[in-house]
Amino acid sequence: ARMQALVETLLRQARLENRQEVVLTAVDVAALFRRVSEARTVQLAEKNITLHVTPTEVNVAAEPALLDQALGNLLDNAIDFTPESGRITLSAEVDQEHVTLKVLDTGSGIPDYALSRIFERFYSLP
Repeated sequence: ARMQALVETLLRQARLENRQEVVLTAVDVAALFRRVSEARTVQLAEKNITLHVTPTEVNVAAEPALLDQALGNLLDNAIDFTPESGRITLSAEVDQEHVTLKVLDTGSGIPDYALSRIFERFYSLP
């Protein structure tokens, strides 16, 4: 399952890099939060992490699979770097033109030395 997910991720990345068309549709943010959090209930329970999802009723224009993957990756990182019995919050901030999805956790944060590299392909903390 993990290998299949990795292959799918690489194929999506290749599609984006080759500028293949991304089809935007309305994505229900509350349903998105449910999907990504329910898929990680075991990992959250293993570390006794409390997940708080701030209620939100908003849709965003996105390709659903890519948005699921992006938010899922952020939540996976939060789980990995949040200590036992920590807390993670998923929320959405809405202004007139944008919706900002937030993943906040009680982990130590990204070290200063890594901030300039977080958007590099395949970069991970040592």
